[in-house]
Amino acid sequence: MQTGTSRGMQTMEQSLADLVLRHVVTPDVAFARSSRADQLQGLLERSGMTTFSTPAADNGSFAGNQTPTQSGLRLASEV
Repeated sequence: MQTGTSRGMQTMEQSLADLVLRHVVTPDVAFARSSRADQLQGLLERSGMTTFSTPAADNGSFAGNQTPTQSGLRLASEV
């Protein structure tokens, strides 16, 4: 899918990084929703963002750390 970016295709991590860089969601929310946090971290770092912390993962996946009662993405303006 990464080769299809000229046609508008992007990975979930690319989309999450874009939302973080546009201040739509916080980095914490993006990492919580990502299944490939290492890729998300690399995208954010290559974009010049260095002031964020990555949560510790048990199995390399942050998506499993969500509780069923958490809902949706929080907007960065709500923080």
